[in-house]
Amino acid sequence: MIFKSKLPDIKISPEGIYQYMTSNPNGISDDKIIYIDGITDKSYTFGKFKSESKKFAAGLLDRFKFKRGNVVAIFSPNQIDYPVVLIGTIVAGIKVTEFSFRLLKNL
Repeated sequence: MIFKSKLPDIKISPEGIYQYMTSNPNGISDDKIIYIDGITDKSYTFGKFKSESKKFAAGLLDRFKFKRGNVVAIFSPNQIDYPVVLIGTIVAGIKVTEFSFRLLKNL
């Protein structure tokens, strides 16, 4: 059985997730803090998030010789660098599968 929402369809952007996240239609400055780790007080600004994501992508491709289309498993607790790792991997054209660090308890 197929279910269809009674609400109107939403428009999904044809651009990639990095382009969508950084398109900045509201003109947010690069020095604006976009998230903060409540435990360590480490933070990311909009500009730092963009640059670190690109650097991570370049490192995967150049230093570690991953190829576009490869699959990478991210095995991490929830921490402030996670978005950079996730989005950087996607920017590199690498597919992502995620595992919770809690998986260790179940193995």
